[in-house]
Amino acid sequence: MPAPLARDERARLIKVAKRRAAKHWPNKDGRCPACNLKDCEPFQTAQRFLEAYSEPPDPILKA
Repeated sequence: MPAPLARDERARLIKVAKRRAAKHWPNKDGRCPACNLKDCEPFQTAQRFLEAYSEPPDPILKA
């Protein structure tokens, strides 16, 4: 497991991950509006980060 992130740095990274997830949130057809892919790597990465580092895990809210 990686070393704990500083509180301020973690908060900043969580904010960035939420923005990334919102930008790449799948449309009704399941495709990313930014990438036009079904399996959008930026969305999946942001989702995994938020699941791992948000305490408690924050829901990803569509912007």
